[in-house]
Amino acid sequence: MIDTMANGVHGSRARRLFALLFSVVLCGWLLPAVAHAQTPARCGFSLGAGLNAGVHTDPDLRDEFPYVFGVDLETKYYLWKVLSLAEDFGFLYAAGRPKEEEFKGKEIPIHYPTRSYLRSGTGDLLLRVEIGRYWRFNPYLGGGAGGLYNTLARYGIAGQYGVTNSYAEWLWHYVGLVGFDYLFDKYVALKFEARWTFAPSRSIFVDKKDVGLWTGVLGLQIYL
Repeated sequence: MIDTMANGVHGSRARRLFALLFSVVLCGWLLPAVAHAQTPARCGFSLGAGLNAGVHTDPDLRDEFPYVFGVDLETKYYLWKVLSLAEDFGFLYAAGRPKEEEFKGKEIPIHYPTRSYLRSGTGDLLLRVEIGRYWRFNPYLGGGAGGLYNTLARYGIAGQYGVTNSYAEWLWHYVGLVGFDYLFDKYVALKFEARWTFAPSRSIFVDKKDVGLWTGVLGLQIYL
């Protein structure tokens, strides 16, 4: 009993110490950016475009679709100092091979599946804390939410007949991100961003799984 209480006390102290250290580091990042608020860099609107690649967070979908590729477009505006708000649109595409149990009422023998295709469109509002807005190298983190229109089709052969099974669904789409951009000059920056998305499905077609992704985005940001 005494050992358990002692471990609880030590654990609580460790959590408080971690929170304190995290706060100190975060302030150390933010204060220089706020102090240089008059630097004429990354002002007003910006336009971004990039290519992305990733994998599903769900292992069964990842087994069916090994990789997902897409394009990403956004417009961004600085709300206040290091805070920015972006309207982001994306298109995702993946091709894979279906498994027998995934045909939901139209089972196809496992030896005769052909292909499955996934196409998704996303639209999100993203809020970023750009701790390096006034530096050439600008690390940031953020998150947001929006909508996702997900379509998935599976094809195969049952006996002498081709069988198609497909679905389409609107989903809520949640995003967490971390990344950076690097200014080549006053207007053009290279951007790299890692994203985690969460999109729980309500359809039995995908067994009500999370159809979210881990993705990386590489592109250009044009500051106007």
